[in-house]
Amino acid sequence: MRGRKSPLVITLTADEKSVLETTIRRTTVEAGLARRAKIVLELAATRSISGTARAVQDQRSVVRLWGRRYLEKRFQGLFDEPRSGRPPVFFPRGCG
Repeated sequence: MRGRKSPLVITLTADEKSVLETTIRRTTVEAGLARRAKIVLELAATRSISGTARAVQDQRSVVRLWGRRYLEKRFQGLFDEPRSGRPPVFFPRGCG
């Protein structure tokens, strides 16, 4: 491997790998979550940010972000964080 060694070294247990692979195959999971799970699996397999970015066809910064989030919070880090702003308001039928 050329260049600097990646600071993101992800080692998965058999259970973690199984959960990530299952997440990717599920048809009811959010597309973003499945994509993030694929990024983590690729990082664990190749240990290269650039190689993972090419494999999942995304930017290196995105791969780095999700790799770090996974290292910090494991599987829970792959979910969207709450967003700022006013919560949505839904009116009953016939109103508004």
